[in-house]
Amino acid sequence: MAKHRSRISSESSDTAGERSAGRPPVDRGMTVPSPSTGRAREKRADPANGSVPIRSTDPQAAVQTAPTPVATVLESGNLDFFYRPCPGIAHPRSSDQLERAYLAMFPDDQIHHRNRLLAMAHGYFPPVIPEQDLPEERAWAFVQAVSHDPAALIEDLFSRAVSQDDQPAQECPRAAGDGRYLLLRQEDRTFLAYALRQPVPLGVAQQTLMLDPEASFELRIVEPTMPAPLPIGGSPAYPAALSERFDGHLSIPADPTDFLDDRWTRVFLVSATTGLQARFGVAPNPSTRNDPSTRAAQALRAAAKRLRASC
Repeated sequence: MAKHRSRISSESSDTAGERSAGRPPVDRGMTVPSPSTGRAREKRADPANGSVPIRSTDPQAAVQTAPTPVATVLESGNLDFFYRPCPGIAHPRSSDQLERAYLAMFPDDQIHHRNRLLAMAHGYFPPVIPEQDLPEERAWAFVQAVSHDPAALIEDLFSRAVSQDDQPAQECPRAAGDGRYLLLRQEDRTFLAYALRQPVPLGVAQQTLMLDPEASFELRIVEPTMPAPLPIGGSPAYPAALSERFDGHLSIPADPTDFLDDRWTRVFLVSATTGLQARFGVAPNPSTRNDPSTRAAQALRAAAKRLRASC
């Protein structure tokens, strides 16, 4: 997928709401993709119901709907979105100037799952259009780090902003939003559904990353021997019970979600929908905060303070 170019836009200042929330403010200082790319977003309402309209050829006929089964919740938790500018670019002006986008997941069940940092292959997420399935809009990602300590994910994220041996420092990561997620199963497909707590309203940075106030992606686990679009440094060490689930398939649903607890797990995120309650019969509550997310926020503030001079 080609990256999207956009016009220059100035960065905005922190909002009072972000300061009062006690969490590092998210960055809104990038531009919206150009309408000529076909990726620009307009403000839109969620679908009125949870089904796909089936339109009759008779213009006088009433629109019928196909029922959608309620999804099963496999996992819940909090999440943070980040991005890292390309080297030498302090203030990105378009997705062409983004080196990587990140998704940090902090599950509620800290006994059976670990906190995860997913790195996207590109600097944005698949665009999601209401009431449209866009299987061609997909993104490749991998689990860069896992830990029972949520602060360790933040340290891993910021560690590349410090020069090590002969490796130059990368630009510091920027927070782009935080909220709540659900991992869902609906029939034979699994989905990552999220709702942002902040920023409200979304800024141009979030639009450049292709984020929405709420959205979902079909989530598929990629077979470990499949070619990767970029070097990732290793392969997941799945137990036999998980490895056997591939059974010759190149990708499978993320059920169980234990797949995500292994470092180097590779995934596909495929554009799904923005109307979560209508589509799945359930939606995440972005105001809910768990303890790992709170501890990660504290680590994020500490890391940002340490590197403020160089970032």
